[in-house]
Amino acid sequence: MPVLHSIPAAYSSINITLGYPLKNTPAFSLVENLLAMQKTTRTTREGKTWFYHRDVLALLRHQYMKTILEEGSQSLIHHLIASNQLFIEGSRLNETPQLAAIFQKIDTTAALTTYLNELLIMVYRQLEKQGDKKLEMEFIFFLFTTIKRLSDILTDLPQQPNPQTWQSLFKKLVAGQSVPFKGEPLQGLQIMGLLETRALDFENLIIIGMNEGVFPKTTPPNSFIPFNLRKGYGLPTIDNQDAIFAYYFYRLIHRAKRIKLVYTTSKSTSEEGEMSRFLQQLYYEYPGKLKVETPYKQLTIPTQPDITATKSEAVMQILSTYLTPGGRNLSPSALSTYIECPLRFYYRYVAQINEPDSISEDLDPRVFGNLFHEMVELIYQPFVGKMVQESDLDQWLGDKARIKSSMDQVFEKNIPFIRQKSGAFTDLQGKNSLVYEILFKYIVRFLHCEKQVTPFRLHALEERVETGHPLNPEISVNLGGTIDRTDEKEGMVRILDYKTGKAGKEFREIEDLFNRERHSDNKAIFQTLLYGLIKSDNLGHNNIEPGVISVKELFKDLYDSRILRIQNKKKTPVALEEVKAAFTTQLNLVLTELFDAQTPFVQTDHKKSCGYCVFNKHCLRE
Repeated sequence: MPVLHSIPAAYSSINITLGYPLKNTPAFSLVENLLAMQKTTRTTREGKTWFYHRDVLALLRHQYMKTILEEGSQSLIHHLIASNQLFIEGSRLNETPQLAAIFQKIDTTAALTTYLNELLIMVYRQLEKQGDKKLEMEFIFFLFTTIKRLSDILTDLPQQPNPQTWQSLFKKLVAGQSVPFKGEPLQGLQIMGLLETRALDFENLIIIGMNEGVFPKTTPPNSFIPFNLRKGYGLPTIDNQDAIFAYYFYRLIHRAKRIKLVYTTSKSTSEEGEMSRFLQQLYYEYPGKLKVETPYKQLTIPTQPDITATKSEAVMQILSTYLTPGGRNLSPSALSTYIECPLRFYYRYVAQINEPDSISEDLDPRVFGNLFHEMVELIYQPFVGKMVQESDLDQWLGDKARIKSSMDQVFEKNIPFIRQKSGAFTDLQGKNSLVYEILFKYIVRFLHCEKQVTPFRLHALEERVETGHPLNPEISVNLGGTIDRTDEKEGMVRILDYKTGKAGKEFREIEDLFNRERHSDNKAIFQTLLYGLIKSDNLGHNNIEPGVISVKELFKDLYDSRILRIQNKKKTPVALEEVKAAFTTQLNLVLTELFDAQTPFVQTDHKKSCGYCVFNKHCLRE
């Protein structure tokens, strides 16, 4: 195909004897997707049909399906991803006649061939309306005839193969098929393979791909007979293959008047960048008589540019929404993103570029965190505004069935595909069942640990807080977010943040929390202190103790949610009142930089934080 696309438009007559592999055509990829979908489609005892999400999405994203369904394809993709279901019920995929024709369960070989041919005809007619898809229409027609030919052959058999056997036969048949190109063999440019040139002479000859390993091929023929036995019994070997190639090559160039032999010096996994042995032979047999050209172009490879986003008038207008009373709130996680990488903040919160949607088959860390948060909320919700006693937690610990029943509710709410209520997928399997048991152990251990800090008064769960933070006498910044838990123990209001991932709880200096290189290790501390700052504005006092409950530390001997500051080799718990002034000073420096029109959004110099960033492809830092 690269050769065809590089032919100048001046050549009006072209003959191509080479065929295009049928397995590389979009028509075949469509049939492959359809067959893959049939393999994973399931029917329940109730007669409902379920389709595996990967195969459904692969089909809907195929270029031909977009041709048939038009705008409906993309909207359906968004809807299915939003539902986050591993298996999709057939009733959701038959809203239009086109969808009903595509998404159906096929049980017999005869029905399968009819199904494929009808869909190919449907695509063919859509391409025919576009008027400029003759090559793709040829691919579809050739594939249609291939399926028809296989069907006719199998019809004569006394017993019909099942659909799985038919698929295997079909793929083997297609593997050796090529779609022929039509042309004029008696005039114009002739594009041919070496075997097609036998007994033909040309005045002007261009042979490309004259690399060792390509011309001649060095791969031995596929055979179960070892080389020594082939040699001993006079069977063809790779030596015979070389001799045949040599004969074809020298016979071809024998009568030509102008010959161009082309090879590439670039190396790849399949080529060494070395000229063919035939070229080497000509080079040494005719010294000084061959014209050797080595075309080159000097390229200047620029260093990786630094990507910045200037604060244009439009950008400043978006940022101003954080300064408008009642406007958007800057959350602790958003500010944390800005400290780590200003450009990432720009992509996510200014340009509002979202990471690609997908359906997760496994419980990733984000989903696991949601499950833990919701389980703790479900357990503590009845105690909001009340004292939590050790006996209250003992009631939960004494009823493990109650814990698992609550977990079932949380799982079904967050991961719809886990327990679809069709009667087909009612059990957790594989890694998900392990995650279920791990979460159960975490919850039980959490309740045991919480008994150590009872009694306490629970004020709020998942509490939305916000404040207008005075940056200077003229500007106030909207700060806000959701606090996982607020309670009170011994007269001290505790602001608690649950973390199921990495969560450092120790720091030395307040400046470290705002340092770009160290921020990722101190992210949980920064966010909890900022929540404490917002809450202190709401309460009107600083009698607040920020804390982090790290799930990974639940099984340690000492259960302590307090944030610790290391000074003079001693670790002391932090109260908000002690660090509020220094924290506010550093926070104001960050906010001043964020809202300064002359300071662009720049990439972070700390490339370690780029490892898991969803925008690292944009920044060329994969």
